[in-house]
Parts: sequence; C-alpha cells; structure tokens
Amino acid sequence: MKVQKTLQFKIIHPNKHKALSLNLTMRRYRKCINFYLHEIAKGTKLETIYDLSKQQYTLPTGLIQTARDIAKEQLDSYKNNDDNQHFPHFNGFTTMRLDYRNISFFQRKSIWVSISTVNGRVKFPITSCKKYLEKLMNDKFLSAQLMYRNGDFYLNVIFEEK
Repeated sequence: MKVQKTLQFKIIHPNKHKALSLNLTMRRYRKCINFYLHEIAKGTKLETIYDLSKQQYTLPTGLIQTARDIAKEQLDSYKNNDDNQHFPHFNGFTTMRLDYRNISFFQRKSIWVSISTVNGRVKFPITSCKKYLEKLMNDKFLSAQLMYRNGDFYLNVIFEEK
C-alpha cells in the first residue's frame, strides 16, 4: 500500500523583493483559480479558459495548470455534496500547488528551493529538522504547497512511501 507523507519546511527570511514576488504570484494564482471556477461553471472550454488565463494573469504555465486542477477538484466536490450550498470561491492567501515544473530543491551550504513566480524563478534557503531535509534531498517528491501563515512562507512537501 502506498501512503502519502507531508513534511513541512520554512522559507528562511526572504528579502522584500522575493517576498513580494511570492505574494504577487499567490494573489494572481488565487484569481486564476476563481476565474477557472466561474468559467467552467459557465461551460467555457478548458482550452479557451487556459488561453484567457495565460493572457490575463501572466502566470507560469505550470501554475495555470495546477490552478485549473484545483478549480476542477473544487467544482466536483461542490457538485457531489448536496449539503454544500455555497459555490466555491477563494479569498485571501490561497495555498499554491507546485509540482516538478515550478519548484526544485538544491543544496549549497544549506538546502535551497527555487520557485517559479510571475517575476521568474526566485531562490530561498529553507529549514526544517535534519531528518526532513535529508529526505528532501534523497527522495523524489510528488508535489508541494506554498502557504503564507503569520507573516512567514512555508512549504508542505508531499512524498509517497511504500
């Protein structure tokens, strides 16, 4: 049986410019998810929504695709839950789903992450316990989620274990 395990890492003190890049990217990502939600509900073709999203939000391609995936998942959940009377819509900082196209990890003196943003790739040192950092560098991850909580950025990195 395969089990997914999520490990958390903290982005260490991003400078103002890099933090703004993440902030702006996360805001556009949220708007893109909401755009997909409403356009899919109207019956617009996914290819058309993708093209409009690419022009309107200027997000990296991989982020537009994960925004689409989240929107589809939320709509399916909404449709399959008769008790839920509220159409899905995201406000504030929304967790950003990242995959191999828009996040990578590497080691210098410490462990670093490189994330695609609207301003290109930005690189940050990250921290966690030694065991988690070793797993990050030695094992293949499935995906990651970028979150903003209490003034700090965190990465939840998802691994599959056998």
